[in-house]
Amino acid sequence: MVALQKEAGKSIREVNENSTIMLGLLQSLTQESKQTGLRMEMIKIRMDQLEMKFDAHTALLNEHTRVLSGHTTLLNEHTTVLSGHTTLLNEHTKILDEHTTVLNGHTALLNEHTRVLNGHTVLLNEHTKILDEHTGRFDRLETLLAQILARLPEKA
Repeated sequence: MVALQKEAGKSIREVNENSTIMLGLLQSLTQESKQTGLRMEMIKIRMDQLEMKFDAHTALLNEHTRVLSGHTTLLNEHTTVLSGHTTLLNEHTKILDEHTTVLNGHTALLNEHTRVLNGHTVLLNEHTKILDEHTGRFDRLETLLAQILARLPEKA
C-alpha cells in the first residue's frame, strides 16, 4: 500500500505537473488567440481602408472614363468635320489644278502673242523709219517744187 501511495503520489504529481504545463500552454494559446484576434481586427481595418481606397479609385476611374468617352465623341465629331473639309479641300485643289493648267496655256499663248507683237513692233519701227525718210524726201521735193514753181513765169 505504501508503494501504491507512492505510485499514486507520483501520478498525482505528474498530473499536477502536466496540468501546470497544460495551463501554461492554454494561457499561451489564449494570448496567441487574443493576438490573432487583434491581428485579424487590424487586417479587417486595413482591408476596409483598402476597400475604401479601391472604391474611391474606381469612382475616379469611372469619372475619367466618362470624360474620356466625351472627349472621344468630340474627337470623332471633329474627325468627321475634318474629313468633310479634307474632301472639300481636295475638290478645290482639283479645280485649282485645272485652272492652273488653263492659266499655263493662256500664259504660253500670251508669250507667243508677245513674241509676235515684238516682231510687229520691230517691223513698225522699220516702217516708221522709212516713212520718216520718205517724209523728209517729200518735204525736200515739195520745197524744190515750190522753188521751181516760183521761178516759172505766170500765165496771164
